[in-house]
Amino acid sequence: RLLGVFKLLLFLCFLLRYIKVVPENLAMTLPAESFGGILTRLGVSLLSTVGSFGFLFGAVSLWYLIRDKESVKLLLPELVSFMISLVYNIFKFFNYAVGKYEITDANRLIEEFMLLANRIVATEIGKKGKTENGEKNDKYPFVYRVHANPDPEKLSKLATFIKRFGFNLKTSSNGGATHKQINALLDNCQGHPSQTLVETLTIRAMAKAVYSTDNIGHYGLAFPYYTHFTSPIRRYPDMMVHRLVAKYLLQSKTLCRSEQEELEQACVHSTDCEMGAQAAERDSIKQMHARWISRHLGEEFDAIVSGVTEFGLFVQLKDTMTEGLVPIRTIEPHDYMQFDEDNYCLVAARSGKKYTLSDAVRVRVTKVDVERKLIDFALVE
Repeated sequence: RLLGVFKLLLFLCFLLRYIKVVPENLAMTLPAESFGGILTRLGVSLLSTVGSFGFLFGAVSLWYLIRDKESVKLLLPELVSFMISLVYNIFKFFNYAVGKYEITDANRLIEEFMLLANRIVATEIGKKGKTENGEKNDKYPFVYRVHANPDPEKLSKLATFIKRFGFNLKTSSNGGATHKQINALLDNCQGHPSQTLVETLTIRAMAKAVYSTDNIGHYGLAFPYYTHFTSPIRRYPDMMVHRLVAKYLLQSKTLCRSEQEELEQACVHSTDCEMGAQAAERDSIKQMHARWISRHLGEEFDAIVSGVTEFGLFVQLKDTMTEGLVPIRTIEPHDYMQFDEDNYCLVAARSGKKYTLSDAVRVRVTKVDVERKLIDFALVE
């Protein structure tokens, strides 16, 4: 019984830790003196206090459990895992760092297995949902991960732009290109000074992958059938796929018309939520980058130009991928900068000096606003 109490308290403590993230993040965006800022900070303190009492009662329960060797054996794996997680998170909080994530051969191997599993499941159900003539029927509606063909106009513009670097992208009469031609372009630009620029523009020409019951294939992966099956613990579309697979293969049942409509609505909702989650992820990364670089005001870094706009240059540090803005007024203070949208560059009217996407530059950190997640740089001659 005490073991169950201790497990429950541990669960509640972890739950409070995750719930506390909401007011913590909200507090970061509100002025400290405002009523909302004070209220959210009180909420954080309250949750922290309740969580601390939970750990205290858990410790008391543990003291009683120590006398029972069998209970200790049952508890030990969870206790060790909990302590490791606690120490790791304390260390990470005070010693967080910013840097690139290195993809190893092990990562690639797991990714290949996941792609294969996703493709096989989608193919198995997808082929069941077609007649002998290859026409679609409504017997086996399914959740697919689809990726439409790139915008022909963007690909045509890309093909014209990259010719100046000696690269060719063969497009059809309507401006389209196969995934093999895209991959050949990305392979050919490896090691070239304009590699980053070509890769960035190619990605921008691609469509967004979405969830849908209407299978149009996956252009980026070149799969006629594809779904998300391998991560039901963290993605709801995967859970929907698991439920459908169980229904079709184990129960041999199909969906009625209203259920099919609900399934498509769930796909649209999942896509919207995914985009929201990606935006939140980018926002949290910017927050950590801003917190990190606030320690390095006045320091200089090597960077590349990651974006060109009419109000300045976005630059990305090479070592940490931290991104910020070089305001246009600071680039050439005694000259007039002209924005060339077609060629992705800023040009000084008098001197003719040009700043282009993917250029290597040296920058200095001049201003950091952690709450607004804004970083300003200045070019170093």
